[in-house]
Amino acid sequence: MNIQTPAQLTGYNQKADRSMTLRFSTREYSPEEIKELAEIFQSEGWLLFSPNEFNPADVPKENAGTDTKKPSQRLRNVLYCWWKQKKDKGDSVPDFDGFYKLQMESLIDQIKDKLQ
Repeated sequence: MNIQTPAQLTGYNQKADRSMTLRFSTREYSPEEIKELAEIFQSEGWLLFSPNEFNPADVPKENAGTDTKKPSQRLRNVLYCWWKQKKDKGDSVPDFDGFYKLQMESLIDQIKDKLQ
């Protein structure tokens, strides 16, 4: 199912992990269109926005992937956010590299303890 509608970009926020939240306003939707939106709520897909019409070459032919980062990159980013929160609270934490190494060693030890 594709949704194509006139829209206005009304806001955006950058999140801690450098992803973005985008907000759009549209014209009124019919009950049938609202039902279609509800069916695809929280689905992964492509969002194309242009002040003008799209050139067919602009539309990706492949499916949108849900995993844009490697798991190791995601873990490092999450650890960085945790470190930053602790630092901002005034907790005594080493620099990020030291914090990262400590946390990774802790995770490794937890997994090693589960080995037979």
